[in-house]
Amino acid sequence: MTTKTKSRCQILNREWLKVLAMLFMVFDHAYMTIVNVAGYGWMTQIGRIAFPIFAFEIAEGYTHTSDKSKYLRNMLIFALISEIPYNLMMGGEIIGPFHQNVMFTFLLALVFLKLIDKVLARSFHLAIKVICIAGICVLSVITGTIAFVDYSGFGVLTVLIFYLAKLMPKKYIEMAVQFVGLWYINWVCLGGKVLIFPNGFEFPEQGLALLSLVFIWLYNGKKSLTGKSEKAFKYFCYWFYPGHILLLSFIALYLI
Repeated sequence: MTTKTKSRCQILNREWLKVLAMLFMVFDHAYMTIVNVAGYGWMTQIGRIAFPIFAFEIAEGYTHTSDKSKYLRNMLIFALISEIPYNLMMGGEIIGPFHQNVMFTFLLALVFLKLIDKVLARSFHLAIKVICIAGICVLSVITGTIAFVDYSGFGVLTVLIFYLAKLMPKKYIEMAVQFVGLWYINWVCLGGKVLIFPNGFEFPEQGLALLSLVFIWLYNGKKSLTGKSEKAFKYFCYWFYPGHILLLSFIALYLI
């Protein structure tokens, strides 16, 4: 496989990419909970950028982790921890069986990534591998939809697309797969509210998720933290998700 060259424009390391994703996520969740008024829709529009960056980071983390089972276990633990805060944010209820938090989306994605790895490790003909992986992608969409995870089965598929894109031999092919995949999922499948610009051009709100590629393509594949600092930051990111939505939910329920 040809080595992919990096550009001088790739200035974002792993930690900064996560920080940006968390910032975009806070805008979205703050709009959902405490600032849901006319004139502030830009907050949730900015928030569309967050999920694909997180999905990319999950694929990246899965690629680089030395213990994939521990990665799945951590995701399961924090999916369970996050469920009550998430339910409070979504409907002010403790139990919400028809909408699971995004950690469950990523947990399912990790399970399907392991299935893809098993297929790739087999000595099948390339055509058979392609068919099997396509079947896994379809199954991931069906499973995520049935499980009512955040972003439905297409959220699970987003992680798989980023992982499969990394297997491409050339950087421009990887970027093309990422673009086409995100375009299809967010523009065609999810769509959502249509934004109409002054010249009459219509744009699906969820299509703004494609802007995430600007930041993903600035990623240089490096990390700036090591040792205890890296571990502390990793668990800060895990705890940030349930922590910030619990705080926003508390403000929305009791202080507004």
